[in-house]
Amino acid sequence: MLDFVRPGHLGLALAANRIVLVQQRGGGKGSKGRSTVMGQWQGEPTAQAASDLPKHLANVLSAAGVSKQPLRVVLADALVRSWTVQPPTNASRLQDCEAAAAMRFSAVFGDSPADWLIRADYDARHAFLACALPRALLAALQQVWQAQNLHLLSLEPECVALWNHWQRSLPDQAWFGICADDALLLGVVVAGRLQGTRRLPLNGPESRKSDWLERALQREAARLNLPEPKALGLCGKVSSEWTGLHPRGLRCTVMGNVCDATSLFGVTP
Repeated sequence: MLDFVRPGHLGLALAANRIVLVQQRGGGKGSKGRSTVMGQWQGEPTAQAASDLPKHLANVLSAAGVSKQPLRVVLADALVRSWTVQPPTNASRLQDCEAAAAMRFSAVFGDSPADWLIRADYDARHAFLACALPRALLAALQQVWQAQNLHLLSLEPECVALWNHWQRSLPDQAWFGICADDALLLGVVVAGRLQGTRRLPLNGPESRKSDWLERALQREAARLNLPEPKALGLCGKVSSEWTGLHPRGLRCTVMGNVCDATSLFGVTP
């Protein structure tokens, strides 16, 4: 039987001060795909960086000479707002959940939801995670990739893209953690669903110890009025003291090194 080479697509990692464009190509059955960095840009993390992002993206795409390809975009979490929504007790329709998400957005951020594109894993029976992107930024980005005749496959916040990548590897009844040098992004998981995220700064060697992690999870569970998790699935740069079985019964499992948009696209930083 013949194996046909699968067509490739572009992966685009966007942060306010960083752009990485990756060409991803798949192979036939049993072969491994390959990823090639086609262009990148690194800037200063200034207050104006996000508004200048479309201009820098246009330069990267033009220099890379890419067009008429499918495009997958992953947005840095700092470009996106995320929050947890508790549906009304009498919710029965999608519109009820959408209204609850918009009301909660206004309450948390103090802005009009009309200026933001809101998307969520809507559920009338359980709390759910919602995310929002400024409509003005989205329109400007769309104009840039449409000028190159790129066809959008997906647009995801980084934490959601990583959750989608790792959720099947998550231990039973575990919460989810993305580890970087300076922070642990904690994903609150209830009944197999990501309900919210919480960024916990890692300040110094004390935050790399076993008891710090256990106290942090205990505190977050109490804040949310949820049972303390008995397991945690981690990806990224994980402290060796976090892994294995902890004194209070918490078991931490390291699932792998894929912990950001570029590694999702098969590029090692």
